[in-house]
Amino acid sequence: MTDLGGGIEVSGGRGGTVARLADLNQAAQSLETAADRLDDAAAALAAASQATWEGDEALGSGRVARTALAPLLNGLGSPGETAESLRALTRSLRAAAEGYEQAEGAVERLVRGLVGAQASWVGEGPLGWPMSWVAGVHLTTGAGLVALWSKGRTGRWPDPTSMVRGGGVELLLHGVTSHLQALRPGAQLGPPHPVGSAAQPWAAILGHRQVSVAVLGSTRALDGDARPRDDAGLLRLIDDSYPGGAHGGLGVVSVLRFDQPDGSRSWAVAIPGTQQSGPEGDNPMRAMTNISLMAGMPDGASDLVLQALDQAGAEPGEPVLLAGHSQGGMAAMAVASAAAVTGRHAVTHVLTAGSPVAGMAAPRGVATKHLEHSTDIVPTLDALPSPDTPQRLTVSVDLRASTDPADRLASRDLLDSHDLTTYARSAERVEAAGEQDPSLRAWRDSVQRDIYGPDGTTVTLTQYQGSQPVTPDVVGRPGTVAGLPQPPSLGPLVHPAVTR
Repeated sequence: MTDLGGGIEVSGGRGGTVARLADLNQAAQSLETAADRLDDAAAALAAASQATWEGDEALGSGRVARTALAPLLNGLGSPGETAESLRALTRSLRAAAEGYEQAEGAVERLVRGLVGAQASWVGEGPLGWPMSWVAGVHLTTGAGLVALWSKGRTGRWPDPTSMVRGGGVELLLHGVTSHLQALRPGAQLGPPHPVGSAAQPWAAILGHRQVSVAVLGSTRALDGDARPRDDAGLLRLIDDSYPGGAHGGLGVVSVLRFDQPDGSRSWAVAIPGTQQSGPEGDNPMRAMTNISLMAGMPDGASDLVLQALDQAGAEPGEPVLLAGHSQGGMAAMAVASAAAVTGRHAVTHVLTAGSPVAGMAAPRGVATKHLEHSTDIVPTLDALPSPDTPQRLTVSVDLRASTDPADRLASRDLLDSHDLTTYARSAERVEAAGEQDPSLRAWRDSVQRDIYGPDGTTVTLTQYQGSQPVTPDVVGRPGTVAGLPQPPSLGPLVHPAVTR
């Protein structure tokens, strides 16, 4: 992890711990290759020296050649000796990389493993459900007593963001969901993603309805300040798509087409988060979609993004950047995985802000950047730490260290810490500090090259609105019927928006 100051910490990416270990292994491989070539050179020199014995020594040419070759064959710095030194260095580098890899996060993994194992063991026992109630009562009572003690001592109720910032919420969720998973029939010890595993039965009950997608409004060109040129600009475009935004609405995503001067095209999709708290309704971005996304099962938000790209005319092989806030970031990761399997679209980059995506896989070749506030509870809801890999970059921002009073105020509230406007400001701070970090530079350069394009690139935006209409089953009750054709027109989305 790299501390850039100002509350900005970077892990993963090309400068991350695992990336550095990969560099060590690559260096070791290069040294081993060099040693093999030096062995080849030593063999060639030995053959040349042996050939001189067959020459005419009377003229002294053989003696002169052997004298010149002798130090190259056996002296200090000879190819053979240097090859052995390189192999010794190779062994040391590989041993160091292995040691670092084993030590990295060992304590954290141990604590997490103990919590998960204990919770699973209790759940697998004959008193699993009674123990759940007892543990819940004790936990609630204990939390209340701690809060009362803090209030009596300091005059203030404890700040809930401190529990998030310290990792307590993430660890607690890991234990709770490990226990819930263990309550299912059969041996369920040690699920690698306990939240996702616990969500699967609920996602199966909810099922999946078809998504109908239609163009919202008219296509418009973006230029000047309206054209996104970095992460902050793209996040502001997502904010614009929310209900209440300048061009927002329920179930709306924005698709940007970048036409570059050389005739090539690239794409970006701006995906908002949860917009409806209830389980019912036809908005694909409702709260229940989060359960399907966490469980890794089909969901309406991902279908909306894929259909929007299809309708916009994105062709296979044209690079695509998916950017999402909260649930939108989860949908972006799910779409990237689906596109990698089907070859339907060439997703090259994924940007998330305030999204619990640590348990979601990033397909090979897809660069991801996860922006998280240390006081935002939402990214911790998958109960897993962000992976540290060369293609996954995580930027954690402590709003308390910002010079902006609005950021420091937002750090005291869980909802304000999750607000997209706050994330857009953080993206600007990260962009300004990015020159100091190789991972941030690599992300910026690749997005600029593959997506935003050079000067002269024109940007066109089209918005698409999705709906998941509820169709009656054979006895007239609300249900879902697979394989029904999509409705010819999009019905109105009338459910009220909620605070995100």
